[in-house]
Amino acid sequence: MNIRWGILSTGNIATKFAESFRHSEGGELYAVASRSPEKAGAFARTHGIPHSYGSYQELVDDQQVDAVYIATPHPQHYENAAMCLRQGKHVLCEKPVTMNADQFDKLTELAQQNGCFFMEAVWSRFLPVFCRVHQWLNRELNGEAEYVRADFGIYKPLDPDSRLFNPELGGGSLLDVGFYPVWLAIHTFDDEPESVYAEARFTETGVDHFVTMTLNFPGGRKADLMCANQLGTPTRAEIYGNGFRIEIDPQFHCPNRASLTQGNDTSVFHAGFAPHGYQFETTEANRRIRESLQESPHLPWHRSGQVMRTLDRIRKVIGLLYPEHVESIEN
Repeated sequence: MNIRWGILSTGNIATKFAESFRHSEGGELYAVASRSPEKAGAFARTHGIPHSYGSYQELVDDQQVDAVYIATPHPQHYENAAMCLRQGKHVLCEKPVTMNADQFDKLTELAQQNGCFFMEAVWSRFLPVFCRVHQWLNRELNGEAEYVRADFGIYKPLDPDSRLFNPELGGGSLLDVGFYPVWLAIHTFDDEPESVYAEARFTETGVDHFVTMTLNFPGGRKADLMCANQLGTPTRAEIYGNGFRIEIDPQFHCPNRASLTQGNDTSVFHAGFAPHGYQFETTEANRRIRESLQESPHLPWHRSGQVMRTLDRIRKVIGLLYPEHVESIEN
């Protein structure tokens, strides 16, 4: 039996999710909700979704909905996910899964209490290229990575009302594009950093637009990372270890190519995807829900917790502060 999905929000990410969904396995799009009935209806007609709602609560109250994909801005993730979990809905929540680690820990408690599957929507983890990189690191290279270097920089003109620059919407480069290099380093080393060094530049709206980070991990392992939303960068990632180098490009968060070099030998792995690549994480969620698991073994809760705690530490170092109500566990 297919898992019946609802979508919260009708923005750009929700559109990509819906367009990719038809390429996934084990589920069906059943409902969509927006704070505007007109937007919800238009989205439903465009994507062939049979039910639309003018409030998030209406969708969550629909007993035919098995699972919910949360595509709202990240300051709303905690409130939206908590509402779903309390109603016994399985949840796939966009990254960053919450604004801070405390919020995330509370959601895992709710998932446990209500017997729900809960996963952060780190779509990159399930793309074919990342699956191959994971295989290289953990099977062929015995997890001997020692150094990660990654950047993710985009250029967007300053717009105080944009979610990228508005502190009320969790703006800044770190929680948007900076999530990816931080996640890559933690996923590669399967650990949290022992120490964090970071520097940032801020916009006039009070959020970061450029952050450089050095994360030092146990055993002398290290990651040099950067992110920006007003500086375009190659968005590449490299992983080095004892006698090997892995390169992930172009656009390492959604790559179609990776290479493994050992001495004079280079193996190249190519894998495309259409249209946006969100179908792989959806297929994973459907599989684990049918198996009655509460978390994915490929993206377990402890991994998202490690990333959230590290982002919290980086924010503390650079002095990135959001309004209290944006951070609140009651949000």
